[in-house]
Amino acid sequence: MAGIQITMNVDPTKRLARLRRGTGVTFTRFSRSVGRSVAERHKPLLLRDLRFYVRKLAGQKYVRTFAMRKGWKVKITTPVNGFVMTVTNKVPYTHWVVGQPDLRFRVGGKGQAKIHKGRWWIAGAVVKRHYKNVQNDYETELLDVLEDQADVTVKRRSQLLS
Repeated sequence: MAGIQITMNVDPTKRLARLRRGTGVTFTRFSRSVGRSVAERHKPLLLRDLRFYVRKLAGQKYVRTFAMRKGWKVKITTPVNGFVMTVTNKVPYTHWVVGQPDLRFRVGGKGQAKIHKGRWWIAGAVVKRHYKNVQNDYETELLDVLEDQADVTVKRRSQLLS
């Protein structure tokens, strides 16, 4: 595939297992709807950051087409536990501008052309920053649902999520 693709798989099963054991409530009933809600709320924020263009270089003769800006797509799928956000841009030169993240979801700027290094943001860094926010919001909303459904009060969420 030309361009780049980054997949964010958000599955809180392991991190919330301790809480589940204590209450007997499973999250699969709420996981999909809460996941879609959180993902849809974060999608425009992620796209805004991915579509940001840096200033032109002084004396730059290249005329920008903004094809890369228009090429960013975010697809949301909801498997049984959690959700998946897939970020793609099929514009062939995207990886030269914003780098190619590796498969272990490291930030990475591999493949970024020398002229763009230090000027353009790195796609993996933008997605990783959003991934952490999405995951935290998702787990917090699942805990809110748990409080409502199981009549449980969660006093210190920070301890439960660590």
